[in-house]
Amino acid sequence: MSRLDRTIARLQAQKYSIEAAAAALEKTPGVIFELGLGSGRTFDHLRTIFPDRQILVFEQAVDTAPSYTPTAEQLILGEITTTLQQAVEQYTDSVALIHADIGGPDHLANAQLARALSQHYPRLLVHGGWLIANRAEAVFAGSSPITLPNEVAADHCYLFRRT
Repeated sequence: MSRLDRTIARLQAQKYSIEAAAAALEKTPGVIFELGLGSGRTFDHLRTIFPDRQILVFEQAVDTAPSYTPTAEQLILGEITTTLQQAVEQYTDSVALIHADIGGPDHLANAQLARALSQHYPRLLVHGGWLIANRAEAVFAGSSPITLPNEVAADHCYLFRRT
């Protein structure tokens, strides 16, 4: 599979997984956490799909076009392991969906980061809340896997529900 094919598959996985989460979580209250802003594509999709939800974006530095940049109230700037840990106190059992698209070219560092962040998910997510992750290592205690939407290719997205 070419790099272009992998990118297309990853973007489709994000789109269809977010839309599946929106349908499943329609009656589940809670905020949405976007871990990693990148270019703002998924943030824009989240705010379109969840227009009435509070969305908080965790990012180290913002480098997006103004139309895809979260407001100051939506943005939590800083190193993700620190800012997410700080958010646990305020958002315990308050998050309906976490979308974690994190990491860079170092696969070992990405796996370590996914495991480090996953320790916070059980306290953040409401019962029945979803995690959409780009790393299998994001699995967390007290979770069960969710079947991927038919349109999503395996190994491009991982879905978990807090049980």
